[in-house]
Amino acid sequence: MARKTTLKCTKSSLNLLLFLLCFWALARFTHHETSGFRLTKLEGNSSPLPSQLPPSLAAEEKRAIDALFSAPFTYLGRGKQSFAFLSEDGTTVLKLFIPNERKEKLKATFESYQLAFDLLKEESGLLYFHPQEGEDKFPSVTLIDRLAIAHPLDLNSKGFLLQRRAILTYDYLSTKTEEEATAAIYALIALLRSKMDKGIADSDPLLRANVGFVGNCPIQIDLGPLKKDQTLRSKEKQREVLVSATLALKHWLEKNRPELVKVLGDAIEP
Repeated sequence: MARKTTLKCTKSSLNLLLFLLCFWALARFTHHETSGFRLTKLEGNSSPLPSQLPPSLAAEEKRAIDALFSAPFTYLGRGKQSFAFLSEDGTTVLKLFIPNERKEKLKATFESYQLAFDLLKEESGLLYFHPQEGEDKFPSVTLIDRLAIAHPLDLNSKGFLLQRRAILTYDYLSTKTEEEATAAIYALIALLRSKMDKGIADSDPLLRANVGFVGNCPIQIDLGPLKKDQTLRSKEKQREVLVSATLALKHWLEKNRPELVKVLGDAIEP
């Protein structure tokens, strides 16, 4: 009798262990397949700066944004600062900020995006910046995650931005003729110079992932962390930064588009 009881307990324990292992495996699988995205990740993702409010929209601008939100946005990717979702028409990226427990870092992130919206709106392809709830109210948007699961989300209390979708720099240069790629490199250097002429420093100038092209115009995709640095207005300082920021691009060109290496060098020289 005691033996039967022991076997029964052992079997129950094994079943429980198997259940827990399956539950853990499912949780890990879901986390991996969704890149960690879930709506609870967006709680508290608005600006910690009370005075930082979204810009007021003209009626036409508001209608255009509402029209975008009337269709679902599909998961595109994740960065350090946000989850990105692509509009149904493929033209616009919705970035939902990921909250950070370190308030100073979160504050710096929102200050960086504000700087971009105020001074680099064209250079960054920014359409709208919503640090926290403002006067304009938006309809709920449907987010489609990597598992094709739909998540309705009320955006009004969330921190988010809308940005034009761009083709990453290396992908763009890979498909262009020598003439088109030459023009693209000069435009890329002009973009970097434009930021420095405005006294804006970028501590993460990774051209491969942080800059892309909309049509034939380059834009800054990743907007943090940016900060003011008036020393960058100096032409000598600009050349130093350009050489450093384009070093990885130069190595990529040497391997993939060697005919464009000299073009890059010429573009950097004023």
